Amino acid sequence: MTKSFSAFLSALCLCNLPLAAQDFEITPYVGYQFLGDLEVYGFDNGLPTDEISVDDSETYGIILDFTTWDGGQIELVWSHQESEVELEDFFRAHPKVDISIDYFQIGGLQIFSEDDAKVRPFIAGSLGAAYIDPGSGFGNTTRLSLHLGGGVKFFLSDRVAFRVDGKFKSTFIDASVDLYCDPFFCFGYVENSSWFYQMEGTAGLTFAF
Repeated sequence: MTKSFSAFLSALCLCNLPLAAQDFEITPYVGYQFLGDLEVYGFDNGLPTDEISVDDSETYGIILDFTTWDGGQIELVWSHQESEVELEDFFRAHPKVDISIDYFQIGGLQIFSEDDAKVRPFIAGSLGAAYIDPGSGFGNTTRLSLHLGGGVKFFLSDRVAFRVDGKFKSTFIDASVDLYCDPFFCFGYVENSSWFYQMEGTAGLTFAF
């Protein structure tokens, strides 16, 4: 995961080149992520056997913003969640297994206030990828992901703000994708293409340059 994050930061540096003369913000944050259910079909009889449910848990990440137009910013986001899921089918019960979910997103943010306002509400949207790593010998996967949300920046000074966000995250899961496969067995599969939904609330400190 460290290598993936390093590669992501390298890509972000390239995005900064044409915007060198513009304002730049960096926001490390912590948060809480919830929801995350997906109906699966077992290989034993082709009927729905259970849901894969990701436990609610803490998140952390970083946001980079490049000011480009009046009240607008290009936004690059990385977020990480460590959690657990419980897998069950008709033949055997599985204990809870670890799972990590990383989101890599690029999108836009629009602020609805004057440039010098102390309180700056905004909406944001982004498109990118979800990297889902079950661990415990199961295979990982990367899927298309779309995020929508909004929040407020409370500026404590010209260069420091307290930022709160609420985000709705949807990840596309292809039809007939096998889930939780080790070298000998797959827990189940997704029969019809669907979306895996999560919601996240975050708070962080924004540093403007």
